[in-house]
Amino acid sequence: MKNKAIVILVVCAILLTANAVQGSALHQGKLVVFLGGDAVGYEEFSISPEGITTQASLTVAGQTIALETRLTRDSYELKQMGVTLTGKFADGSFQVAAGPVQLSYGLAQPYFVLDNNVFAQYQQVIDLAESGAEEVQVVTPVLVLMSQPPVLTGKVWKVGAAAYEVDGQVVELEEYGALLAGSVYVRILAHEGNLVLVEVPAQMAKAALEGYEGLKPVEEALPQGDALRTEEFRVQSGDITLAGTLTLPEGQGPFPAILLNSGSGPQDRDGNTPPALMTNMFKIMAEEFSSLGVAVLRYDERGVGESTGDYNAATFTDLMNDIRALMAYLKNHPSIDSQRIAMLGHSEGAYFAPIIASEDPELAGIILLGAPSASLDKIMIEQLEYQAGLEYLSEAERGMIGAYLPLTEQVIADARAGKAESVLPYNLDWLREHMAHDPVAVIANVTQPVLLIHGENDLKVLPSHAEQLQRALLEAGNGQVELHVLPKVTHEFMLFPLDNPAHDPTDPWKTPAELYDIIGSWLRAVLLD
Repeated sequence: MKNKAIVILVVCAILLTANAVQGSALHQGKLVVFLGGDAVGYEEFSISPEGITTQASLTVAGQTIALETRLTRDSYELKQMGVTLTGKFADGSFQVAAGPVQLSYGLAQPYFVLDNNVFAQYQQVIDLAESGAEEVQVVTPVLVLMSQPPVLTGKVWKVGAAAYEVDGQVVELEEYGALLAGSVYVRILAHEGNLVLVEVPAQMAKAALEGYEGLKPVEEALPQGDALRTEEFRVQSGDITLAGTLTLPEGQGPFPAILLNSGSGPQDRDGNTPPALMTNMFKIMAEEFSSLGVAVLRYDERGVGESTGDYNAATFTDLMNDIRALMAYLKNHPSIDSQRIAMLGHSEGAYFAPIIASEDPELAGIILLGAPSASLDKIMIEQLEYQAGLEYLSEAERGMIGAYLPLTEQVIADARAGKAESVLPYNLDWLREHMAHDPVAVIANVTQPVLLIHGENDLKVLPSHAEQLQRALLEAGNGQVELHVLPKVTHEFMLFPLDNPAHDPTDPWKTPAELYDIIGSWLRAVLLD
């Protein structure tokens, strides 16, 4: 489950091929950098036969990052926030120095140089792909500062030509692809051989040449008909206003309905938290379930999108009252059958749905995705201890998780002691109320049908929690429980990237069709039959 700590997101690292620099034509300009759809800064660049230089200023989560780079055939230099890193390429090796640290790593051609927050260097991906190169090595100098090996693996390829529209004009562009470390896909566009756009879908990062910021494929730029019947709504919850969308099936109501409730962290009505989580899971559900004949209510959480309020100040009780207000809106809507309403809760939302079901015997049933069977403080410790032991994480990653564990323990202790703040920026009132919640005791009072769905590779709430909730229901006499564990699926219901042939790095936010099929079958049985 996502915590409420403030995370400073770093724009994705970018590549270049040092051994191809001399082949580039002169190209200079300014790239506008976007993160999660918002412009966060710029990068001025110059590409010539002598090398590639960049100068950038990016502001992310209130922190401004200023950096300069210079790459030639034989050398590399990065200056960022008072730190200077230099490197040399010679005799099949990369020799790097940062302060007193001097190291050497083996390096075979062809290769890239990758560093954080540098975009113009992708021009060299274009050159390499045009030369026919495919398998490459990737040099990431900044990893040396993190005590990690800087030489990784990668692939490059040319996709082909496609028509795009910008400012009402159609332009023919060439598309290229790069795959970093086997999992991070990067899309590159060029016009007449020169870089115009870099996009990293998994990190919602994009850099566009000035004049190309609104670039869209021609088919996306054409007017699109709205295949869904939707109503925008506003619902009052105390002194805040919740905004959202009610998607209705075709035909005459009243219709059965389902309310969608997301996990912790400020999420919008589509189930997204830009730029860290962009699955559009709730938007897909609205499309899928309304086509079955079920209305779907989804909403911007308080302080998100068009909803008012401050999410980070909300307590467990506040969030519960938001759901109660939305349920009352559904029940009183003239197009909704108040006797056929279900609720879906994901992660933290799976704490709330059983409470609603136990309070309202008219609720037709609940769906729990990634549901915890323990209070939040126990989940927070369990997930860190589990992740710290994962062999496929690097030693540095495991070390960072291990270092975070005592801080989390201190936060929990401070919450238990009634303090107002702690070593991490948590809402301790929110956490205290969560710590008092016993999900097993609550779900034992649920008599309606319950659908449990969990990801096999859920690293935040282990699959055993769903099994515990199923046992609690059965022991309480509720035999209307169904459990599905989806293979190679994460807590966010994305496809797990490691050793998974179904994972597509060009579509990292993809959710499995099986998820919607299972829920659709359950809705037919509970709300439609």
